[in-house]
Amino acid sequence: MKKREIVKLFKSNIEAHVPQSIPQVDWSMLASNQQNILEIEETRRPAKIIFSFKAVLATVFVMAMVIFGIGLFNNQPIPVVQNPYTNATYKDTLSVSAVSTATLMSNYATTTISTNQALSFITPLASTETITTIEPYLGMIETVTGQNAGITTTTMESDNALYESKVLLSTFDLLGNRINYTLYFNTISFSESENESTFEIEGIFLYKSYQFDFVGRKEIEDDEEIITFKTQSGASNYVESIYKVEDNESKYSIVIVENDQIISQSKIKIVDENEERKIDFEYIDGLNYGIYQFKYEVENGINLLKIEYETRINGIEESGSMKVEIKIDPLTTVTSYQIFVKPDDEEEYEYESDRHVDDEDEDDDEEDPEDPEDPEDEEDPEDTEDEEDPEDEEDK
Repeated sequence: MKKREIVKLFKSNIEAHVPQSIPQVDWSMLASNQQNILEIEETRRPAKIIFSFKAVLATVFVMAMVIFGIGLFNNQPIPVVQNPYTNATYKDTLSVSAVSTATLMSNYATTTISTNQALSFITPLASTETITTIEPYLGMIETVTGQNAGITTTTMESDNALYESKVLLSTFDLLGNRINYTLYFNTISFSESENESTFEIEGIFLYKSYQFDFVGRKEIEDDEEIITFKTQSGASNYVESIYKVEDNESKYSIVIVENDQIISQSKIKIVDENEERKIDFEYIDGLNYGIYQFKYEVENGINLLKIEYETRINGIEESGSMKVEIKIDPLTTVTSYQIFVKPDDEEEYEYESDRHVDDEDEDDDEEDPEDPEDPEDEEDPEDTEDEEDPEDEEDK
């Protein structure tokens, strides 16, 4: 093939691939294709979101199963603060036990007597043993009756970092004054199964200016529920209340211990009926015993404790009635118990006993009047000066 023919062939091939006119762009088609691409991407995005949500949910589920498995393996449930005072079944029992032991404990803390004096404090003279047997318990009876209103229990949020629970107990004395008891405690143990429960609480007791340690327990012994509450000031001085059912009756056994020696033992039973609270008190000391029934009444506008009693002390049996009211000294405002005793076979007589229920209130009352007296004291010199002025003028 000649050179000329080869060139002609190349030229014809090149011209065959060169367009005879300028190509035109179809912009509408291009826009349609772009829209289709965007729609495809939009439909893919929710799938990605759903996939990520499922991944997070699966992760949370796996973590929860791991935590549950660890707890099940260790057999240690997540701890929950248990407060026995929130249980209506034994809330009142705990409240009565607490108020009783704290009032008695403060009574002996105020008295500050030796062991021999304490024994004589309980039973000093044969002629008045009917009264002195119950004398240390009058403050307790006064607060437990609470003017027939009983004891109010309020569970509060603890404001003490050392204790997880706080309970405020409130009642009234014979004068109508409100008396508060504050408990801070931790629940040491708590278990519950079917209709039975046991617990142990431990903490501090604030009553007036006193602070006592206390331990409360609910136990099952021989299919019998027993609730104990011990308020103590040191290891060798304490008051313990033991609540259990005896002879189909619920009773509190109260033991007072001073210097590791039992100085008094008694039992009380509380009966609430017809909006009236009665307290049966039983005292046993060897062959001596006494049975007393207390109830709150208002007579001629005066709040009273009325008592029916039967005793056998030193071989002498006695029965009768008493009335206990509060006497206020007009000068010092110090209060005491005025007891009117009327034996069935003897003449009526009176007996006065110290009262420790409102010692702190009395101190406050004694301090308060001093403040308004200061201006009076300031006025007195002015008055005397005014009176002296005429005298001075006369002298002149």
